Amino acid sequence: MARVILFLFEGDVREINYFDSLQNSIKELLPQKRESEVICSFSNDLYQLYDEIKDDDDLNLVVLLQEGLGNKNNINILRDIDEDQVTDIYLFFDMEIQARKYSDESLLNMVKKFNDESNQGKIFISYPMVEAIRHIYDFDTFKHLEVEAANCRGRIYKRLSSTDTIQRLGDHTRITTDDWKSLVRKNIEKSHFMISKNCAYGPPPTQEVIANYQINRKNVNESIYVLSAFPFFAVDYYGTDLFSQ
Repeated sequence: MARVILFLFEGDVREINYFDSLQNSIKELLPQKRESEVICSFSNDLYQLYDEIKDDDDLNLVVLLQEGLGNKNNINILRDIDEDQVTDIYLFFDMEIQARKYSDESLLNMVKKFNDESNQGKIFISYPMVEAIRHIYDFDTFKHLEVEAANCRGRIYKRLSSTDTIQRLGDHTRITTDDWKSLVRKNIEKSHFMISKNCAYGPPPTQEVIANYQINRKNVNESIYVLSAFPFFAVDYYGTDLFSQ
């Protein structure tokens, strides 16, 4: 039985475009046959997903998606896949503190629940949302870049993340393999800087540790650090050495 890896994204366009860009760059760095990959979209935010599954003690995300959880297109996408074929699940969602159902508790519950790709799945969070991948004025100052909580609202942050930033990062077709290597290193280094003030590249803090830090910063400083989910997936899946230079 062929092994399948399932990727579940919050949205159905931008997230998937950036993911495809990353994976195309990985093929240049690591040209080898990969497992079958299936991409689905939830088409709603993390807190709607939390509402859907919070009381499910026997959570099986594959079956729920096959039954129409979130985007109904997933029924067809997963129609010919047996749940036992899916060996790993990865989820990509936004912190999105302006979401109607957002709560600190919900975010923490989700990063705790989805912490094992071979069990219920492993989640990676973008802060404040997916556009964090392009919100870089320059790589040297990125470690200090934060956004006020009041500016995390969708339209405001989308505009903020595309103004006076490195323009090619806003177009997934223009991001080079070297760009991805820099994006991975700088996001990982920043996570260490946030937690320990030691701006080093290496295995990153867990998603739970990062979520706790960002929640505390939001509540105390009314701001959060800009951080993308994709670099954390990249080092988790491919290892840190691939992006070390």
